[in-house]
Amino acid sequence: MKPRLIELSNKSGLKVILSSLGASIVEIYLDDVLLTMSPVNTDDLNRGDIYYGKTIGPICNRVKDGLVIINNKSYYLPLNEKGVSNHSGNDGLSNKIFDYKVEDNTVIFTYRYEGTLPGKTNYRISYILEDDALKIDFEAIPEETTIIALTNHTFFSLGEACIDNLSLWIPAKEYIKTNPNNLLPETIKPIDEYLDFNNEKRATGSYDHCYFLKEEKAYLKSSSYKLEIETDYPCLQIYTDNFIDSVSVKNTTNKTRRGIAIEPEDSLLDRSLIKSGEKYHRFIVYRFKKLNT
Repeated sequence: MKPRLIELSNKSGLKVILSSLGASIVEIYLDDVLLTMSPVNTDDLNRGDIYYGKTIGPICNRVKDGLVIINNKSYYLPLNEKGVSNHSGNDGLSNKIFDYKVEDNTVIFTYRYEGTLPGKTNYRISYILEDDALKIDFEAIPEETTIIALTNHTFFSLGEACIDNLSLWIPAKEYIKTNPNNLLPETIKPIDEYLDFNNEKRATGSYDHCYFLKEEKAYLKSSSYKLEIETDYPCLQIYTDNFIDSVSVKNTTNKTRRGIAIEPEDSLLDRSLIKSGEKYHRFIVYRFKKLNT
């Protein structure tokens, strides 16, 4: 089955292109300005190591040795980094083609997962286009107790060719320190000056960090646009497109720093154990505003 593209738009000038591959966001426009880091060729999204805009799970982020212990039993996710499973490897939802249906301003993606982790799990990822926002509802119900930790991996550029002039606000006092060699989570630490976005500032460094949110929101700004993020996730991961991945991206000739991924997540140190028949539910709202120029 080939992936399908689906378009939603409204009278406020907000347009979203979605894909059934990975229940993903391909592009977001406001008044015909591209606000996401999006590939020139959508076929690049078929690559298993490309996560642009995709739903990430069953377990997002990194897992040491791919080892997951559930009810005292060991399960192994595929490795795709040295000694690490990142975003569930090639077994991840990002590589699956979802069924979907369109209801007015909503696209509902569904997938029945039968992978490395125990039990079959029914996933439902809904995108709801509101007047000035795109809301994502993540829902999953497993048939056996399992771990579920989802996110969306959209990179935002807010119409810029490079993120150097974008500013970021994250209300947080703590972050998850990672091992510098493999980026696996280690412990909770107070944020230092480099990581501190409690006062809006530019993300000029190289970031791949997970913050504990004090409030259920954050924002990203360019000179022309503001992206407000609302969520019920406890954490927020930011990643500043640090490495060359050979994908050509629209509206830029840069090889890195073309966008910033802002990913609300469950804590990397306490991922959610969901019992059989229990519903996992989280949401993200991306709210877009045009600034006076």
